[in-house]
Amino acid sequence: MYAYHDAAAKSRRTAHIQTILGFILGGITLISFVSISAAGNLDTDFFIIVLMLGGTIALLVKGSKIKKRMQRFDNYVSLISSGIATVEDIATATMQTPMFVRLDLQYMRTRGYFAHTGIDLTRLNLDGAPAQPFMPPHLPPTHTVPPHMIPPGHPARHLSPGHPGHMPMHPHGHGHAVSFSPPPPVTQSYSCQGCGAAGTKQQGVPLKCEYCDSMIN
Repeated sequence: MYAYHDAAAKSRRTAHIQTILGFILGGITLISFVSISAAGNLDTDFFIIVLMLGGTIALLVKGSKIKKRMQRFDNYVSLISSGIATVEDIATATMQTPMFVRLDLQYMRTRGYFAHTGIDLTRLNLDGAPAQPFMPPHLPPTHTVPPHMIPPGHPARHLSPGHPGHMPMHPHGHGHAVSFSPPPPVTQSYSCQGCGAAGTKQQGVPLKCEYCDSMIN
């Protein structure tokens, strides 16, 4: 099942080890709690029990998150190998948002998960951002664009009404119906201060790290 001998396999082992250690520490914590309670020393040793319980929870949660990530990795490998070539299609197949899938794949690529899979990730355009639909300001989708908002180089400024490519006026004479090409969103690279995960995001839009829940500005 595990045909990968790189960072992916190492992450799987890490997840198993952390889960096992979590259960061991949890068992020790339970035994210690019972022993301390029976000895009547719960008041003095309560802090130690809390620390042990916190360590147990941290190990189990971390191990669970890595296991879920590796399950997603296996799913990504299967989908990309089957011919899916866009982040949006992968997001649809996995019932995740395109942004989540893009950041997830970027993190896995940075960690070297795909090193021995034979998969070329360049066709997914992971470092690009999906185009956002552009709408002129203060106009709902069903409205047309007033003449003064038509860009200087747009053909609608120069075509006569009889020209085949002329943009017709709004029925009430408010402006031309003009289609705009969406401007490319501005992206920036980031490195999470909490866990070191790297990737790209839309500039000026805060992002919550999927791996450690830290906010990235």
